[in-house]
Amino acid sequence: MFQIFRPIPGKLARQQQPDSWAERRKHPRHRFIREINICPANGLEFSATSFEISESGISAATPNFLAIGSTVQMFPVSGAWVKAIVRRKVGAMYGFEFIDLTEDQISVLRQLCSGLPLFQSTSDI
Repeated sequence: MFQIFRPIPGKLARQQQPDSWAERRKHPRHRFIREINICPANGLEFSATSFEISESGISAATPNFLAIGSTVQMFPVSGAWVKAIVRRKVGAMYGFEFIDLTEDQISVLRQLCSGLPLFQSTSDI
């Protein structure tokens, strides 16, 4: 026998509307193309290129492997080493969320971001 599928009211509509990264972000992203250093827990420091930054995180590309969920140190981001968690990975591009920032680091990041252009997409890099 065939069963007739009847979606739960409202559930199908929610599934058809993808979440927007912009709506889930705490702070706007700004273009920030710089060479930075990343130091994972193993202590081996390597370079990466950042592409965008916000008050709560940064994206950077590196050919080195980083496990999602791992903690790293990054420099220079707010003029000092900052701690971050690897939140996402797409190819060689990683997304990092800053953690344990001091009030001074937050202030420096806020000032840095206010002087940078908004990040539109990878096509403006």
